[in-house]
Amino acid sequence: MKQKETFNDELNPRVYRFEGILTSTDRKKYYEYSFEVYEDVNRITIELRYNEETGNIITTTVFDPCGFRGRGAKRSKRNAILMDISNNPTPGVVPGAIVPGKWILEVEPADIYGFCLYEIVIKLFRGSGEEIYTKIKSRETIINPNAGWYKGELHLHSIESDGIESVSSLISMAEEEKLDYIAITDHNTVSQWSKFVTSDTLAILKGIELSTYNGHANVYGVKNWIDWRVGYNGLNVDTIIDLVHQDGGIISINHPCAPSLDGHLCWSHDTDYSKVDAIEIWNAPWLSLNGDGNKKARKLWDKLLNKGYKIAGIGGSDLHQIDGILKKLGKMLTYIYCDNLSNKSIIDGIKKCKAFVTMGPYIDFTIENETEKVSIGDSIGSGIVKLNIVARDIVKGNDIVIVKDGEIEKKIKADKGSVTYEYTGNLQQGSWYRIEIYDNNRNENDELVAITNPIWGR
Repeated sequence: MKQKETFNDELNPRVYRFEGILTSTDRKKYYEYSFEVYEDVNRITIELRYNEETGNIITTTVFDPCGFRGRGAKRSKRNAILMDISNNPTPGVVPGAIVPGKWILEVEPADIYGFCLYEIVIKLFRGSGEEIYTKIKSRETIINPNAGWYKGELHLHSIESDGIESVSSLISMAEEEKLDYIAITDHNTVSQWSKFVTSDTLAILKGIELSTYNGHANVYGVKNWIDWRVGYNGLNVDTIIDLVHQDGGIISINHPCAPSLDGHLCWSHDTDYSKVDAIEIWNAPWLSLNGDGNKKARKLWDKLLNKGYKIAGIGGSDLHQIDGILKKLGKMLTYIYCDNLSNKSIIDGIKKCKAFVTMGPYIDFTIENETEKVSIGDSIGSGIVKLNIVARDIVKGNDIVIVKDGEIEKKIKADKGSVTYEYTGNLQQGSWYRIEIYDNNRNENDELVAITNPIWGR
């Protein structure tokens, strides 16, 4: 990459300028530009302009002396990234006092075709008076003290990255839909956390979608921004997962087999799956192009389960825009069994695989033998067992499928809107059963409407 740097010594504003050329050899790398911020600065603006005619895609990340401060991406048809770090920051930027010292702007050329000319202009504005900003708060309130199945959305985007809705709008819509929890998982930023508002009925999980050049993953329950830059300073996926766990969170691989022209949506990292907490086995089902990818994701999950990995299967609507009809908050839900309704219990429920995903049907699935009875996510002594299945809110003609170790063992045709069924099976150590429901009248490539996590033999 070629570049030249100029500096304009104006005091109000103080201006840093950088120019350069990117080529296809610069794709999926990280380039840093440092600039000095003095004590009297109370606002910083950053503008990066580039030619995108050939499909060039660039993102930016800014770091202050304390760490991550914000992420920038093109938000309109203009070929520019604009970041405003002030009392009223642009989406993606974490609000807070402007810390004097060395700052770094990182340019991330995700896709470069041919030549890409770019220019960066950084302006530092002086000011006086007290900084007014919002601290990111941890919300560990117990919303409901009772144990039970709680429903919610685990994959949502707001205007803080590439979504359309504000954080407050997503929270309000979730309350209107009577959801129990949501996770707002904007790409590679935590600015959405500062927009959380108190809710008496809704648990709001801290989330981030770590969007690497070779796959995406959601993290939940972390306290800090997580560095997603695989290859930067020796970071790899396994060390990133370790960072997530050390910060009190869990990680879920998103849409691992999603169709993508450049491959960045598919998960292609060498991964120690013993460290992975969950996999998004069902993503944005209203997108017809996702049908095949979701089927492949479930096959990947089956393969890992059969290798002995206990990894939760969860769903993600991956909503970026709400239209109230097709793309509607709550259209696809992940139910999680929790000791109470709180962020901690939701995280614990996912880790224990106590979840099922649905676009309507409610599934009560237990297995029992002569000495014990267990539910989704649990294990039971090996041998002859009885499966108890109750499926509600289904459609006549739906197929209720008993799956063992990834293969269909029994299929039941629903003759009404609620079905109770008992089945005797043989469950050996390491084997597992789960329940799936299909609606053959759906026009999408994937006819699945509900799926549980397994019950294992031990």
